[in-house]
Amino acid sequence: MKKIIVPTDFSKNALKALKYATSLVNKTKASITLVHAYQINSGTGRMISFEHVVQEDREKEMNSLIREIKPLLGDQIALDSLVKNGNPQGIITETANNIGADLILMGTTGAGGMKKLFMGSTASNVIKNTEIPVLAIPEAYEGENMDEITFAVDNKTLKDNTILNPLLELVKINNAHLNLLIVVNEDKDPIGIDEDLLSYIAQNEIKFGYSKISADSVSQGIKNYIQHKGSNLLCLVHHNRAWFENIFHRSVSENMAFETHIPLMVLRG
Repeated sequence: MKKIIVPTDFSKNALKALKYATSLVNKTKASITLVHAYQINSGTGRMISFEHVVQEDREKEMNSLIREIKPLLGDQIALDSLVKNGNPQGIITETANNIGADLILMGTTGAGGMKKLFMGSTASNVIKNTEIPVLAIPEAYEGENMDEITFAVDNKTLKDNTILNPLLELVKINNAHLNLLIVVNEDKDPIGIDEDLLSYIAQNEIKFGYSKISADSVSQGIKNYIQHKGSNLLCLVHHNRAWFENIFHRSVSENMAFETHIPLMVLRG
């Protein structure tokens, strides 16, 4: 993991996600690229002048953020930034692709004061539309540990097991225990984890356990498991659209992943 994109809107939640990122890059020695996108539709000369004012204002905010975060970074960590007018999702994914980012790390937003949290629209759209792994940090999450990581899988074979490498790297650098989880419905035939996937993880000298549990729904099963296990990171692979979207649907997410206040890593398979 060499390059990490961290989008920011200069909010407290975005700052929390950035501080999580600094802890991560101090271990991986990856660089950080901060990205801020704002939207102004250019038109008349007056609007163009206004855009220039906004650009200068946002660049000042970015410079202030950099001054605040630099003391938290090791001497060898490279830090740069981009402030640009345009659609946030598009700018984030475009920048990540242009620099060859290995990870997009961003915060999520709360639901209007509700206790339950869900994916903010930008984070949700980035996850659904990029091939780059995304690590989403819930607004209410506190802490930086990754000693217990849960990887929820289905029974589908991955087209390429190397998509797991970002997850396996996090396991290694944090000396974490990897919990492989598959949720089955008692009314259906038993489902197992693909043997090639298990073999690939073992070849990478990863400590892992394997659990199969029964539940009325995948989302409920995952929620119960990570609460029982004390996991501080949940990983999913977006390769089985129906399975993934059943978990990732906003109403489900309110009741599952973010109620437990742990980060969510999404890999694309």
